[in-house]
Amino acid sequence: MKRKAEGRRGRAVEEENCAASNCAMTTFRYGTATHTGWVRAQNDDRLIALPHHRIWAVADGMGGHRAGGRAAQTVVDCIAGVPRSPDPEQQIRALRGAIQKAHDILLEQSRAGSGGIMGTTVATFMASDNCFWCDWAGDSRVYCVRDGTLRQLTADHSVVADLVALGELSWPEARHHPQRHVVKRAVGAQANLDLGTVTGTLRQGDRYVLSTDGLHNALDLEAILGDLRDTPSEEVAETLLKAALDGEGEDNITVIVIDVA
Repeated sequence: MKRKAEGRRGRAVEEENCAASNCAMTTFRYGTATHTGWVRAQNDDRLIALPHHRIWAVADGMGGHRAGGRAAQTVVDCIAGVPRSPDPEQQIRALRGAIQKAHDILLEQSRAGSGGIMGTTVATFMASDNCFWCDWAGDSRVYCVRDGTLRQLTADHSVVADLVALGELSWPEARHHPQRHVVKRAVGAQANLDLGTVTGTLRQGDRYVLSTDGLHNALDLEAILGDLRDTPSEEVAETLLKAALDGEGEDNITVIVIDVA
């Protein structure tokens, strides 16, 4: 029996940042969707959208029965506590501090439990009026679609990513490799948190896609997103989810689509 997809349509979010006589306004639209997939017993993915903070994130938990979902929920809960600030540098520091807090909580819970690792991937996107910041650990990703071209902003911290970099695998082969789910960095999984970070400039018309591996392992995102160039972000998230479910759809699937209008 098919499970109903869980999605949410995001509304436009307008913020004003005025200095002296100049006033710049950047409007974001977004859509979200998540699903357990056809094989897993529960959904260990989580997402969070804080449009008035201009923060979005996805997380894919790991650690055995229900522990993965708790790990992903921990990082999402910590991100939810990030205070809104007009200073983007201050807010990105607070966001990274929240991920560090989640890391410390998960380490403590793992030590207090049976000794098993309890961790989660994470990929975050934060924007100001003219810049963006992405932080990540593991194989959850952030993409940018600009001028019709898809570019992966993050680089997977995973075994198969290393094999692809060495020329021993292609990405289509990596999607079916027996170690495709093995990540080398995660929140709560190692003694020290080691986030990847990338920053860049926003442009009007940009589209950003955050996904857990259940989405990008099931789809050729470049081909599909090209066909959805003029489709609103709210509909794109649900369309990508449906396409993944119509394909392999085995793993938990989570996607956020953000348009810079």
